[in-house]
Amino acid sequence: MTKNRPAIPEKIKRRVRQRCGFGCVVCGLPIYEYDHIIEFSKTKHHKADELTLLCPTHHALKTKKLLSAEQISHANKHPHNLKSGQVRTFTFDFLTDSPKFILGEQSFLNSSRIRPNLLAPILINGFAPFSFIVDTQGVMLSLEAQDQFGSIILKIEKSEVVFSTKNWDATFVGSTIKIWDQSELFCLELKHLPPQSFQIVKYSFYHNGVSIKIFKNEITLSSETKHTLKLSGTGTIDANIGILIGEHPKNLSVGVKLW
Repeated sequence: MTKNRPAIPEKIKRRVRQRCGFGCVVCGLPIYEYDHIIEFSKTKHHKADELTLLCPTHHALKTKKLLSAEQISHANKHPHNLKSGQVRTFTFDFLTDSPKFILGEQSFLNSSRIRPNLLAPILINGFAPFSFIVDTQGVMLSLEAQDQFGSIILKIEKSEVVFSTKNWDATFVGSTIKIWDQSELFCLELKHLPPQSFQIVKYSFYHNGVSIKIFKNEITLSSETKHTLKLSGTGTIDANIGILIGEHPKNLSVGVKLW
């Protein structure tokens, strides 16, 4: 924010994100800046219909007059991501052979040199909602997140990230992705911490009779027929499978075995 310029209200930012498909209207990249199609110095106000999203590259091209206001206005009417229905993919990079997951404040890693190729913080009857695989391509992150209705809102496959423009709201600020539903009660919050770690700050999901709730200071695992496990504060679990529910996989180490 420049001197004497009022900040853009959050409600207006949200309307701009939703209209632009959560990414640069020219290329779709979800790393963006809010841009006044007609310069603020001329309009002296913030209106959602006069704002758009541009990635740093296209914002710089506009600033240097290599993209005209007319070109930006055309892209604003036909946002890149709304054409495909998904936000342009991008990739998380990890420079390590010993990745670490952080759920809330609880750390999960696998320091074994015997079975170093898999790290799944939680495994539910063979289903890993998020995991790291270490292979010849390096460290590959996988994650499939769903909302409370079972719709996929974000997917990471081999560290390539895709999320839907059908989400009610989504932001990618700094290293943090946040996705909300219209009630604003459901929120997925992820943070990339290069070169080694990936954190799930907040997320709630249900799978095969098991409820998982991840908050900043606590992980809660519960079942309709079993007791509830709560992990609070900081700590570290060192194993291929951090928390196991169901049958023990062969040749993989387990930190905590539940039901």
